[in-house]
Amino acid sequence: MDVCAPSPVTSLGVELRELRRFLPAARDLGPLLYRRDPQTGEELLAAGEAQDLTAPSLRGTLDRLRGAAAPMGISWTAFDPSPPTFDDADLPSWEAFPRRRSFLPGILLRRRAGRSTAWTASPRWERALHTLMRRVDSPSAGTGHPLQRRALPQDEEAFRRAAAAFIAGHPFDKVVLSRRCLLQSAHDLTDPARLIRLLDVLDAAHPTSTLFALSSSPNGPVFIGATPELLALGEGRAVHTIALAGTTRACPAGPEQAEATLLKSRKDLKEHRIVVDRIRAELEGMTTRLRVQASPRLRRLPHLAHLETPIYGRLRPGYTLADAVDALHPTPAVCGLPRARARAFIARAEPFDRGLYAGTFGWLNPQGEGRFDVALRCALIQGQQALLFAGAGITDESEVDLEWSETERKLTAMRRAFEVAS
Repeated sequence: MDVCAPSPVTSLGVELRELRRFLPAARDLGPLLYRRDPQTGEELLAAGEAQDLTAPSLRGTLDRLRGAAAPMGISWTAFDPSPPTFDDADLPSWEAFPRRRSFLPGILLRRRAGRSTAWTASPRWERALHTLMRRVDSPSAGTGHPLQRRALPQDEEAFRRAAAAFIAGHPFDKVVLSRRCLLQSAHDLTDPARLIRLLDVLDAAHPTSTLFALSSSPNGPVFIGATPELLALGEGRAVHTIALAGTTRACPAGPEQAEATLLKSRKDLKEHRIVVDRIRAELEGMTTRLRVQASPRLRRLPHLAHLETPIYGRLRPGYTLADAVDALHPTPAVCGLPRARARAFIARAEPFDRGLYAGTFGWLNPQGEGRFDVALRCALIQGQQALLFAGAGITDESEVDLEWSETERKLTAMRRAFEVAS
Protein backbone atom coordinates (compact mmCIF):
# COMPACT_ATOMS: atom_id res chain seq x y z
CA MET A 1 0.00 0.00 0.00
CA ASP A 2 1.37 3.40 -1.01
CA VAL A 3 -1.32 5.98 -0.28
CA CYS A 4 -0.42 8.97 1.82
CA ALA A 5 -1.37 12.60 1.34
CA PRO A 6 -2.94 12.01 -2.09
CA SER A 7 -2.99 15.02 -4.37
CA PRO A 8 -6.27 16.72 -5.30
CA VAL A 9 -7.51 16.35 -8.85
CA THR A 10 -5.74 19.17 -10.66
CA SER A 11 -5.66 20.54 -14.18
CA LEU A 12 -2.44 19.80 -16.01
CA GLY A 13 -0.36 22.75 -17.06
CA VAL A 14 -0.01 21.39 -20.59
CA GLU A 15 -2.68 20.32 -23.05
CA LEU A 16 -2.49 16.64 -23.91
CA ARG A 17 -3.49 15.57 -27.38
CA GLU A 18 -4.36 11.97 -26.49
CA LEU A 19 -3.68 10.06 -23.31
CA ARG A 20 -2.87 6.89 -25.21
CA ARG A 21 0.41 8.55 -26.17
CA PHE A 22 1.52 7.85 -22.57
CA LEU A 23 0.34 4.22 -22.48
CA PRO A 24 3.64 2.53 -23.48
CA ALA A 25 5.63 4.42 -20.83
CA ALA A 26 2.88 3.88 -18.24
CA ARG A 27 3.28 0.10 -18.62
CA ASP A 28 6.55 0.41 -16.69
CA LEU A 29 4.60 1.53 -13.61
CA GLY A 30 2.62 -1.69 -13.11
CA PRO A 31 -1.00 -2.56 -13.89
CA LEU A 32 -2.88 -0.14 -16.10
CA LEU A 33 -6.16 0.56 -17.83
CA TYR A 34 -6.59 2.86 -20.80
CA ARG A 35 -10.09 3.50 -22.14
CA ARG A 36 -11.87 5.93 -24.42
CA ASP A 37 -15.58 6.39 -23.73
CA PRO A 38 -17.77 6.09 -26.85
CA GLN A 39 -20.47 8.47 -25.58
CA THR A 40 -18.43 11.31 -24.09
CA GLY A 41 -15.10 10.83 -25.83
CA GLU A 42 -13.41 10.98 -22.41
CA GLU A 43 -10.04 9.26 -22.16
CA LEU A 44 -8.86 7.66 -18.93
CA LEU A 45 -5.40 6.33 -18.14
CA ALA A 46 -4.92 4.67 -14.75
CA ALA A 47 -1.41 3.40 -14.06
CA GLY A 48 0.45 1.77 -11.19
CA GLU A 49 -0.95 0.13 -8.07
CA ALA A 50 -0.97 2.30 -4.95
CA GLN A 51 -3.28 -0.09 -3.10
CA ASP A 52 -4.61 -3.57 -3.78
CA LEU A 53 -8.43 -3.51 -3.74
CA THR A 54 -8.97 -7.06 -4.98
CA ALA A 55 -11.84 -8.90 -3.31
CA PRO A 56 -13.94 -11.97 -4.17
CA SER A 57 -16.60 -9.66 -5.65
CA LEU A 58 -16.81 -6.15 -7.06
CA ARG A 59 -19.01 -5.23 -4.10
CA GLY A 60 -16.12 -6.24 -1.85
CA THR A 61 -13.82 -4.01 -3.90
CA LEU A 62 -16.24 -1.10 -3.45
CA ASP A 63 -16.23 -1.61 0.33
CA ARG A 64 -12.41 -1.36 0.30
CA LEU A 65 -12.44 1.64 -2.02
CA ARG A 66 -14.77 3.57 0.28
CA GLY A 67 -12.01 3.64 2.86
CA ALA A 68 -9.51 5.22 0.46
CA ALA A 69 -9.22 8.91 -0.39
CA ALA A 70 -9.29 8.39 -4.14
CA PRO A 71 -11.45 9.33 -7.14
CA MET A 72 -11.85 5.74 -8.37
CA GLY A 73 -10.63 2.17 -8.40
CA ILE A 74 -9.90 0.01 -11.44
CA SER A 75 -11.05 -3.59 -11.79
CA TRP A 76 -11.14 -6.48 -14.21
CA THR A 77 -12.51 -10.02 -13.99
CA ALA A 78 -11.84 -12.94 -16.33
CA PHE A 79 -14.65 -14.75 -18.11
CA ASP A 80 -14.23 -17.66 -15.71
CA PRO A 81 -12.60 -16.88 -12.34
CA SER A 82 -11.46 -20.50 -11.91
CA PRO A 83 -7.78 -21.25 -12.65
CA PRO A 84 -6.90 -21.99 -16.29
CA THR A 85 -6.31 -25.58 -17.33
CA PHE A 86 -4.55 -25.04 -20.66
CA ASP A 87 -1.00 -24.10 -21.55
CA ASP A 88 -0.26 -23.17 -25.16
CA ALA A 89 3.48 -22.73 -24.77
CA ASP A 90 4.03 -21.17 -28.19
CA LEU A 91 1.11 -18.70 -28.02
CA PRO A 92 0.46 -15.47 -26.08
CA SER A 93 -0.40 -16.39 -22.48
CA TRP A 94 -2.81 -15.02 -19.86
CA GLU A 95 -0.40 -16.03 -17.10
CA ALA A 96 0.55 -12.41 -16.31
CA PHE A 97 -3.10 -11.43 -15.77
CA PRO A 98 -4.74 -12.40 -12.45
CA ARG A 99 -8.24 -13.78 -12.97
CA ARG A 100 -9.58 -10.94 -10.85
CA ARG A 101 -7.73 -7.73 -10.05
CA SER A 102 -8.80 -4.45 -8.48
CA PHE A 103 -6.47 -1.63 -7.57
CA LEU A 104 -6.24 1.98 -6.58
CA PRO A 105 -4.12 3.58 -9.31
CA GLY A 106 -0.99 5.49 -8.40
CA ILE A 107 -1.62 7.88 -11.29
CA LEU A 108 -4.97 8.79 -12.80
CA LEU A 109 -5.18 10.94 -15.94
CA ARG A 110 -8.45 12.04 -17.53
CA ARG A 111 -9.02 14.07 -20.67
CA ARG A 112 -12.38 15.38 -21.85
CA ALA A 113 -13.44 18.25 -24.10
CA GLY A 114 -9.90 19.58 -24.29
CA ARG A 115 -9.34 19.61 -20.51
CA SER A 116 -6.86 17.26 -18.89
CA THR A 117 -6.73 16.47 -15.16
CA ALA A 118 -4.36 14.43 -13.02
CA TRP A 119 -4.51 12.74 -9.62
CA THR A 120 -1.70 10.96 -7.79
CA ALA A 121 -1.92 8.73 -4.73
CA SER A 122 1.19 10.04 -2.94
CA PRO A 123 4.31 12.16 -3.44
CA ARG A 124 6.05 9.10 -4.88
CA TRP A 125 3.40 8.83 -7.59
CA GLU A 126 3.52 12.56 -8.21
CA ARG A 127 7.21 12.19 -9.04
CA ALA A 128 6.36 9.25 -11.31
CA LEU A 129 3.80 11.45 -13.08
CA HIS A 130 6.39 14.12 -13.81
CA THR A 131 8.65 11.45 -15.30
CA LEU A 132 5.75 10.06 -17.34
CA MET A 133 5.00 13.50 -18.81
CA ARG A 134 8.47 13.51 -20.35
CA ARG A 135 8.03 10.11 -22.01
CA VAL A 136 5.25 10.71 -24.51
CA ASP A 137 5.43 8.40 -27.56
CA SER A 138 4.26 8.88 -31.14
CA PRO A 139 2.63 6.37 -33.47
CA SER A 140 4.67 4.57 -36.08
CA ALA A 141 4.00 5.04 -39.78
CA GLY A 142 3.82 1.27 -40.23
CA THR A 143 6.52 -1.05 -41.44
CA GLY A 144 4.95 -2.21 -44.68
CA HIS A 145 5.50 -5.83 -43.61
CA PRO A 146 2.22 -7.81 -43.64
CA LEU A 147 1.23 -9.96 -40.70
CA GLN A 148 0.99 -13.70 -41.23
CA ARG A 149 -2.15 -15.51 -40.15
CA ARG A 150 -1.48 -18.87 -38.56
CA ALA A 151 -4.22 -21.47 -38.53
CA LEU A 152 -5.33 -23.00 -35.24
CA PRO A 153 -7.05 -26.16 -36.54
CA GLN A 154 -7.70 -27.41 -33.01
CA ASP A 155 -10.00 -24.43 -32.42
CA GLU A 156 -12.07 -25.00 -35.56
CA GLU A 157 -12.37 -28.72 -34.89
CA ALA A 158 -13.48 -28.15 -31.29
CA PHE A 159 -15.91 -25.36 -32.25
CA ARG A 160 -17.60 -27.38 -34.97
CA ARG A 161 -17.78 -30.55 -32.88
CA ALA A 162 -19.24 -28.78 -29.84
CA ALA A 163 -21.70 -26.71 -31.90
CA ALA A 164 -22.97 -29.78 -33.74
CA ALA A 165 -23.39 -31.70 -30.48
CA PHE A 166 -25.29 -28.83 -28.86
CA ILE A 167 -27.61 -28.35 -31.83
CA ALA A 168 -28.37 -32.08 -32.01
CA GLY A 169 -28.89 -32.61 -28.29
CA HIS A 170 -30.07 -29.12 -27.23
CA PRO A 171 -29.21 -29.83 -23.57
CA PHE A 172 -30.18 -26.28 -22.48
CA ASP A 173 -31.22 -22.91 -23.93
CA LYS A 174 -28.01 -21.42 -25.30
CA VAL A 175 -24.23 -21.65 -25.21
CA VAL A 176 -21.68 -19.21 -26.63
CA LEU A 177 -18.70 -20.94 -28.22
CA SER A 178 -15.52 -19.10 -29.14
CA ARG A 179 -12.34 -19.56 -31.14
CA ARG A 180 -9.04 -17.78 -31.75
CA CYS A 181 -6.99 -16.44 -34.64
CA LEU A 182 -3.21 -15.98 -34.43
CA LEU A 183 -1.35 -13.17 -36.20
CA GLN A 184 2.44 -13.34 -36.47
CA SER A 185 4.73 -10.38 -37.12
CA ALA A 186 8.44 -10.02 -37.80
CA HIS A 187 8.46 -7.18 -35.26
CA ASP A 188 7.56 -6.69 -31.60
CA LEU A 189 3.87 -5.74 -31.62
CA THR A 190 4.15 -4.24 -28.12
CA ASP A 191 6.71 -1.71 -29.35
CA PRO A 192 5.47 1.72 -28.12
CA ALA A 193 5.01 3.26 -31.56
CA ARG A 194 3.16 0.19 -32.87
CA LEU A 195 0.82 0.03 -29.87
CA ILE A 196 -0.16 3.67 -30.31
CA ARG A 197 -0.61 3.20 -34.06
CA LEU A 198 -2.93 0.24 -33.43
CA LEU A 199 -5.02 2.22 -30.93
CA ASP A 200 -5.23 5.13 -33.39
CA VAL A 201 -6.51 2.79 -36.11
CA LEU A 202 -9.08 1.21 -33.80
CA ASP A 203 -10.21 4.64 -32.58
CA ALA A 204 -10.82 5.87 -36.12
CA ALA A 205 -12.62 2.71 -37.23
CA HIS A 206 -14.78 2.17 -34.12
CA PRO A 207 -15.88 5.54 -32.70
CA THR A 208 -19.05 4.05 -31.14
CA SER A 209 -17.17 1.31 -29.27
CA THR A 210 -15.17 1.48 -26.04
CA LEU A 211 -11.48 1.57 -26.94
CA PHE A 212 -9.37 -0.14 -24.28
CA ALA A 213 -5.97 -1.50 -23.34
CA LEU A 214 -5.05 -3.47 -20.22
CA SER A 215 -1.67 -4.53 -18.91
CA SER A 216 -0.81 -6.25 -15.64
CA SER A 217 2.96 -5.99 -15.37
CA PRO A 218 5.91 -4.09 -16.90
CA ASN A 219 6.95 -5.56 -20.26
CA GLY A 220 4.12 -8.09 -20.04
CA PRO A 221 1.45 -8.81 -22.65
CA VAL A 222 -1.13 -6.17 -23.56
CA PHE A 223 -4.85 -6.87 -23.94
CA ILE A 224 -6.37 -4.44 -26.42
CA GLY A 225 -9.66 -3.96 -28.22
CA ALA A 226 -12.71 -1.91 -29.21
CA THR A 227 -15.78 -3.44 -27.58
CA PRO A 228 -19.38 -2.59 -28.51
CA GLU A 229 -20.88 -4.15 -25.37
CA LEU A 230 -21.66 -2.26 -22.19
CA LEU A 231 -22.13 -4.46 -19.13
CA ALA A 232 -23.39 -1.79 -16.73
CA LEU A 233 -23.21 1.98 -16.24
CA GLY A 234 -24.10 3.60 -12.92
CA GLU A 235 -24.78 7.30 -12.32
CA GLY A 236 -26.30 8.15 -8.95
CA ARG A 237 -29.07 5.60 -8.39
CA ALA A 238 -29.58 5.10 -12.14
CA VAL A 239 -28.24 1.94 -13.78
CA HIS A 240 -28.09 1.25 -17.50
CA THR A 241 -27.15 -1.84 -19.49
CA ILE A 242 -27.79 -3.32 -22.91
CA ALA A 243 -28.64 -6.72 -24.31
CA LEU A 244 -26.44 -7.28 -27.37
CA ALA A 245 -27.07 -10.57 -29.14
CA GLY A 246 -28.01 -11.63 -32.64
CA THR A 247 -25.65 -10.88 -35.50
CA THR A 248 -25.64 -10.50 -39.25
CA ARG A 249 -23.38 -9.05 -41.92
CA ALA A 250 -23.49 -5.26 -42.21
CA CYS A 251 -24.47 -4.03 -45.65
CA PRO A 252 -23.00 -0.57 -46.40
CA ALA A 253 -24.70 -0.42 -49.78
CA GLY A 254 -28.10 -1.31 -48.38
CA PRO A 255 -28.53 -1.00 -44.60
CA GLU A 256 -32.31 -1.29 -44.91
CA GLN A 257 -31.95 -4.83 -46.23
CA ALA A 258 -29.53 -5.79 -43.45
CA GLU A 259 -31.94 -4.43 -40.85
CA ALA A 260 -34.93 -6.19 -42.35
CA THR A 261 -33.12 -9.51 -42.48
CA LEU A 262 -31.82 -9.39 -38.93
CA LEU A 263 -35.03 -8.09 -37.37
CA LYS A 264 -36.99 -10.96 -38.92
CA SER A 265 -34.51 -13.74 -38.15
CA ARG A 266 -36.23 -16.26 -35.87
CA LYS A 267 -32.97 -17.67 -34.61
CA ASP A 268 -31.45 -14.26 -33.81
CA LEU A 269 -34.62 -12.92 -32.20
CA LYS A 270 -34.82 -16.01 -29.99
CA GLU A 271 -31.15 -15.72 -29.02
CA HIS A 272 -31.64 -12.03 -28.24
CA ARG A 273 -34.75 -12.64 -26.14
CA ILE A 274 -32.84 -15.14 -23.99
CA VAL A 275 -30.32 -12.41 -23.12
CA VAL A 276 -32.98 -9.73 -22.49
CA ASP A 277 -35.05 -11.97 -20.23
CA ARG A 278 -32.06 -13.04 -18.15
CA ILE A 279 -30.79 -9.48 -17.65
CA ARG A 280 -34.29 -8.43 -16.64
CA ALA A 281 -34.48 -11.28 -14.12
CA GLU A 282 -31.09 -10.36 -12.60
CA LEU A 283 -31.96 -6.68 -12.21
CA GLU A 284 -35.62 -6.87 -11.13
CA GLY A 285 -34.85 -7.61 -7.50
CA MET A 286 -32.33 -4.77 -7.10
CA THR A 287 -34.06 -2.05 -9.12
CA THR A 288 -37.29 -0.11 -9.37
CA ARG A 289 -38.80 1.36 -12.52
CA LEU A 290 -36.98 -1.15 -14.72
CA ARG A 291 -37.54 -0.16 -18.35
CA VAL A 292 -36.84 -2.60 -21.17
CA GLN A 293 -37.32 -1.51 -24.76
CA ALA A 294 -40.16 -3.53 -26.26
CA SER A 295 -38.30 -4.61 -29.40
CA PRO A 296 -34.62 -4.63 -30.34
CA ARG A 297 -33.00 -2.03 -32.52
CA LEU A 298 -30.14 -2.45 -34.96
CA ARG A 299 -26.60 -1.64 -33.79
CA ARG A 300 -24.45 -1.17 -36.88
CA LEU A 301 -20.70 -1.70 -36.64
CA PRO A 302 -18.02 -2.04 -39.30
CA HIS A 303 -18.42 -5.43 -41.08
CA LEU A 304 -21.56 -6.55 -39.20
CA ALA A 305 -24.62 -5.54 -37.17
CA HIS A 306 -26.19 -6.68 -33.88
CA LEU A 307 -29.58 -6.65 -32.25
CA GLU A 308 -29.52 -4.33 -29.23
CA THR A 309 -32.03 -3.64 -26.46
CA PRO A 310 -31.37 -0.81 -23.95
CA ILE A 311 -32.35 -1.52 -20.33
CA TYR A 312 -32.69 1.15 -17.62
CA GLY A 313 -33.50 0.99 -13.92
CA ARG A 314 -33.12 2.74 -10.58
CA LEU A 315 -31.21 0.91 -7.87
CA ARG A 316 -33.03 0.16 -4.65
CA PRO A 317 -31.51 1.36 -1.36
CA GLY A 318 -28.63 -0.89 -0.35
CA TYR A 319 -27.72 -1.85 -3.92
CA THR A 320 -24.93 -0.39 -6.07
CA LEU A 321 -23.51 -0.68 -9.55
CA ALA A 322 -21.07 -3.23 -8.13
CA ASP A 323 -24.00 -5.52 -7.22
CA ALA A 324 -25.37 -5.22 -10.75
CA VAL A 325 -21.99 -6.10 -12.29
CA ASP A 326 -21.57 -9.08 -9.95
CA ALA A 327 -25.04 -10.33 -10.88
CA LEU A 328 -24.80 -9.80 -14.63
CA HIS A 329 -21.32 -11.13 -15.42
CA PRO A 330 -21.11 -13.15 -17.55
CA THR A 331 -24.36 -12.49 -19.40
CA PRO A 332 -25.96 -15.03 -21.77
CA ALA A 333 -24.57 -12.89 -24.63
CA VAL A 334 -21.06 -14.24 -23.96
CA CYS A 335 -21.72 -17.39 -21.91
CA GLY A 336 -25.15 -18.93 -22.35
CA LEU A 337 -28.15 -19.96 -20.26
CA PRO A 338 -28.33 -21.40 -17.67
CA ARG A 339 -24.99 -19.81 -16.74
CA ALA A 340 -23.52 -22.68 -14.72
CA ARG A 341 -24.33 -25.32 -17.34
CA ALA A 342 -23.07 -23.12 -20.16
CA ARG A 343 -19.78 -22.42 -18.34
CA ALA A 344 -19.27 -26.13 -17.71
CA PHE A 345 -20.02 -26.92 -21.37
CA ILE A 346 -17.52 -24.27 -22.51
CA ALA A 347 -14.84 -25.58 -20.15
CA ARG A 348 -15.20 -29.04 -21.68
CA ALA A 349 -15.54 -27.91 -25.30
CA GLU A 350 -12.97 -25.15 -25.81
CA PRO A 351 -9.30 -26.25 -25.96
CA PHE A 352 -7.99 -22.94 -24.59
CA ASP A 353 -8.31 -20.41 -21.79
CA ARG A 354 -10.52 -17.41 -22.58
CA GLY A 355 -8.73 -15.35 -19.95
CA LEU A 356 -10.05 -11.77 -20.05
CA TYR A 357 -11.84 -12.32 -23.36
CA ALA A 358 -15.58 -12.05 -22.59
CA GLY A 359 -14.58 -10.88 -19.12
CA THR A 360 -15.35 -7.42 -17.77
CA PHE A 361 -13.28 -4.33 -16.98
CA GLY A 362 -13.93 -0.80 -15.82
CA TRP A 363 -13.85 1.78 -13.04
CA LEU A 364 -15.78 2.47 -9.87
CA ASN A 365 -15.81 5.51 -7.59
CA PRO A 366 -16.35 5.50 -3.80
CA GLN A 367 -19.98 6.56 -4.29
CA GLY A 368 -20.64 3.36 -6.24
CA GLU A 369 -20.84 4.98 -9.67
CA GLY A 370 -18.83 3.79 -12.66
CA ARG A 371 -18.84 1.89 -15.91
CA PHE A 372 -17.98 -1.70 -16.85
CA ASP A 373 -17.75 -3.12 -20.36
CA VAL A 374 -17.50 -6.64 -21.75
CA ALA A 375 -14.12 -7.38 -23.34
CA LEU A 376 -14.95 -8.22 -26.97
CA ARG A 377 -13.40 -7.49 -30.42
CA CYS A 378 -10.03 -7.84 -28.80
CA ALA A 379 -6.54 -9.32 -28.95
CA LEU A 380 -3.88 -10.47 -26.50
CA ILE A 381 -0.53 -9.14 -27.75
CA GLN A 382 2.77 -10.61 -26.63
CA GLY A 383 6.04 -10.06 -28.46
CA GLN A 384 5.62 -10.76 -32.16
CA GLN A 385 2.22 -12.44 -31.80
CA ALA A 386 -1.38 -11.31 -31.43
CA LEU A 387 -4.10 -13.75 -30.39
CA LEU A 388 -7.58 -12.62 -31.50
CA PHE A 389 -10.85 -13.94 -30.04
CA ALA A 390 -14.44 -14.20 -31.28
CA GLY A 391 -17.56 -16.19 -30.39
CA ALA A 392 -21.06 -17.03 -31.56
CA GLY A 393 -24.26 -17.93 -29.74
CA ILE A 394 -25.49 -21.48 -30.36
CA THR A 395 -29.15 -22.50 -29.99
CA ASP A 396 -31.17 -25.42 -31.32
CA GLU A 397 -31.87 -23.37 -34.49
CA SER A 398 -28.19 -22.68 -35.27
CA GLU A 399 -26.27 -23.96 -38.29
CA VAL A 400 -22.63 -24.82 -37.67
CA ASP A 401 -21.26 -23.28 -40.87
CA LEU A 402 -23.15 -20.02 -40.34
CA GLU A 403 -21.97 -19.74 -36.74
CA TRP A 404 -18.35 -20.32 -37.76
CA SER A 405 -18.74 -17.66 -40.47
CA GLU A 406 -20.06 -15.26 -37.82
CA THR A 407 -16.85 -15.66 -35.82
CA GLU A 408 -14.86 -14.89 -38.98
CA ARG A 409 -16.79 -11.64 -39.48
CA LYS A 410 -16.24 -10.66 -35.86
CA LEU A 411 -12.51 -11.28 -36.20
CA THR A 412 -12.38 -9.03 -39.25
CA ALA A 413 -12.44 -5.78 -37.24
CA MET A 414 -9.31 -6.55 -35.22
CA ARG A 415 -7.51 -8.32 -38.06
CA ARG A 416 -7.95 -5.34 -40.39
CA ALA A 417 -6.83 -2.95 -37.64
CA PHE A 418 -3.58 -4.90 -37.31
CA GLU A 419 -3.17 -4.92 -41.10
CA VAL A 420 -3.64 -1.17 -41.36
CA ALA A 421 -1.39 -0.50 -38.37
CA SER A 422 1.39 -2.62 -39.84
